[in-house]
This record gives sequence, C-alpha cells and structure tokens, in this order.
Amino acid sequence: MARFAGVLGMAVLVGLAYLFSTARKEIKLKTVLWGLGLQLAFGIFVLKFEVGRMIFQVAGDAVNKLLSFAFSGSEFVFGPLGARNSSIGFIFAFQVLPTIIFIAAVFAFLYHIGVMQIFIRAFAWVMTRVMGASGAESLDIAHVPTRTKWLSEFAKKL
Repeated sequence: MARFAGVLGMAVLVGLAYLFSTARKEIKLKTVLWGLGLQLAFGIFVLKFEVGRMIFQVAGDAVNKLLSFAFSGSEFVFGPLGARNSSIGFIFAFQVLPTIIFIAAVFAFLYHIGVMQIFIRAFAWVMTRVMGASGAESLDIAHVPTRTKWLSEFAKKL
C-alpha cells in the first residue's frame, strides 16, 4: 500500500483542486492529464535512471552550496545564534528567515539582470507546446488575484 501513497496523494490533490474550483467547466482535462503524465515520467526519470539521479545530485549540491552562503552570512551577523548546527539549538528567526531573505535577494538580482526572464520564457514555451496551456498558466501566475477570491468571499461573509 505504501507504494501507492504518491498516486493517492496526487489523486487527492487533483480532487481537492476540482472540489474547490470556482470555474470547474474551464478545467481542461488534457492539461491536467499532461501535467500528471509529465510528473510521473519525471519521477521515473529521476528514480530509475542514473542520468536523472546524477542531474539532480549536481543540482542539489549547487543548491546546498548556495544555502551554505546564507548560513555563513547568518552566522556572521548573528554569531552562534545563526550557526547551522549551533549548540544553542535551532532558532527560526536567526536561521530560516535570513535564508529566505538571501534567496529572495538572489532571485531579485537575477530578475534585475534579466536571467530569470530567459528561464521563464523557456519554461513557458515548453509548457505551451507540451501541455497546450498558456505561458502564464504553465508558470502558475495566471489568475493570482482570483485564486484567493473564494477566501475573500468567505471572509466577507464572516
């Protein structure tokens, strides 16, 4: 049964998304099936093929190196409070928040110099061709204000 936990999780997630959707008739089955299929193919590529595992090992090492810079900066500013394996223990404000600020600054810089736009354009192009979704839909930025519409409508009724 544990082998099917991921599939069950995906089914529950899709079911909840459908259940809470305000525009169920606008859901394109082709896009949902392509997304689930790509997710499955991607998982098989990473878990069953050495090339996929190596690609993600290299990417994971690069991310860990980037995060080590955040921890070094946190330790520099906050001393032992910001150290990664501090004898004081884990303190959210001094270990996690500086990392979030650092990563946000890195991405803001990448946006400023135009690097992120290239990646976004490339991913949007691929998703448009593969899934038939618009670039904005494929990057989950379409209808950002309307995604929380149900929450604001609920809050108005309180």
